[in-house]
Amino acid sequence: MIKSEEANEYVATLNYHLRNNDIESVENYLLAIGLDRALSYEVIDAARCINYPELVILLTTLAISNDHHVNQNRLILTSYQSIIEKKLKPELQALGMRNIITQTVNNIIKGSSNKVSFNKQVSFLEWAEGITLAADHYKFDLCFEYVTKMISSELPLHEIKFILQILTSRHANINAEIDWKNYARCIMALTRVTHSSNENNQNNALNIIICEALLYGNMFDKIDQYANDLTESAHDQFLLIKSKKALKEQNYDEAFKRLDAYCHYYILHNNPNKGNINKKEQKDEFNLNDAQKALLELNEVLIQIQQTPFLVSGTLLGYAREKDFLSHDKDIDIGIIGWENQFNIIQALIGSGKFSIPVSLINGNKTYIIPAQHLDTGITIDIFYYHFENNLLVTGLNSEWHYIQRFGFTPFSLSPCKFIGIDFHVPSDVDLNLTENYGNWRIPDPDYITHLESPSMLDKGGLVHFLTSRLILVKALNDKKHHKINRIIDVMKKYSHSPYSMDPILEKQMMDWYECQPHKAKTIHDLIEA
Repeated sequence: MIKSEEANEYVATLNYHLRNNDIESVENYLLAIGLDRALSYEVIDAARCINYPELVILLTTLAISNDHHVNQNRLILTSYQSIIEKKLKPELQALGMRNIITQTVNNIIKGSSNKVSFNKQVSFLEWAEGITLAADHYKFDLCFEYVTKMISSELPLHEIKFILQILTSRHANINAEIDWKNYARCIMALTRVTHSSNENNQNNALNIIICEALLYGNMFDKIDQYANDLTESAHDQFLLIKSKKALKEQNYDEAFKRLDAYCHYYILHNNPNKGNINKKEQKDEFNLNDAQKALLELNEVLIQIQQTPFLVSGTLLGYAREKDFLSHDKDIDIGIIGWENQFNIIQALIGSGKFSIPVSLINGNKTYIIPAQHLDTGITIDIFYYHFENNLLVTGLNSEWHYIQRFGFTPFSLSPCKFIGIDFHVPSDVDLNLTENYGNWRIPDPDYITHLESPSMLDKGGLVHFLTSRLILVKALNDKKHHKINRIIDVMKKYSHSPYSMDPILEKQMMDWYECQPHKAKTIHDLIEA
């Protein structure tokens, strides 16, 4: 079983090469991950979820040639070919015009959602493929019609659960402005049939998906029904969903309001943990030999295309202070001067067959960081791209929360160095670079929060700084690193004059909570509805 994140990464990389007509890199990558994995149901379905039709055709063609689930893949291939060519293939016509798959493809080709009238006897494979095709092309009105008729046909419960899984698996990959109302109706109808009240964890996950779909579909009158069914531990996730939606719409006041409500809700329902290290995290060791191998192989690939990577951030700090990686490192940080080089670098790393990169993060002159995962060791190398802006070298973080945090450094040239036995490069003035990033970098400070405290931040006390502060606060709460709360709030207090600052009452409540002093709080209903 391939995890959805892994499958998404495979198809993003394959589609990147396919779009660039780089067939050799496609072949190399297929061989690197293995045909059995590349042609699995999970990977082909991921290509469908993310809407890569040409890749779906390539993978299903290869699957048929290699005897992988031939009948199912032939049906998918024929449907996608018909949609791309805007004409029903003979194989679909042979199924008859009253077949659910034929009618679905015909509706997609015509760009309409006419009422369908199909055969009374519909097999489970036909239901599944008809609904999947409609969902792949955002025809959720058709999906809802199919789901309603399918439920009345009294399919076995496990088959209806599979249809529910098909639709919920697409939720994370929906980027378009889709018909959220009918998507929500589909999930609600299936959930009513498949889930009982004693399945709290599964109901939480489904209810959160439904709440988000209802929120996006402006069906506010129904949200309470599902939000109220969430267990206490899931209410906070719903608040974060509301925050993320507000940020996507650039409604920052609303986003701050929701994030603050999340913090307030959290301290109402959790006890403070005064341990400095999460025990679970303590077990995750950074293998120094693996890190050395990953850095060496990345350097070798980039040298071949005349690129000069250099040590930055935590890895540069380890080089200067420890002559090695820092003991608490989780990844490797390197820099590249010039965002224009990202395309050649990514193509070379993926083409080497040694690295996997989420190419969906490529964003032209707005790209500041792209992570590369070393396939052999699993080590992640964050590649920071430095832009020349206003007499500074500027890098940053592209947040999944729809904003960019930027850091500016005095321009520098590069000097060669030897790091863990590898010939590499560092900024010409290591001391200046580290001072601009960490202040007094020579004295270890395990609780230092670079994204909040770095002197190099370009938005101190501004919108991005306070947004980052709140998100780091939320993460500290979720990770049970409650000892960070006072430090985060102390940083925010330095900029209390900012229009984006946190309410001083909430700041005090959080600090009192950590010190185990009770306070009077709003009701749960007030927090959810605020």
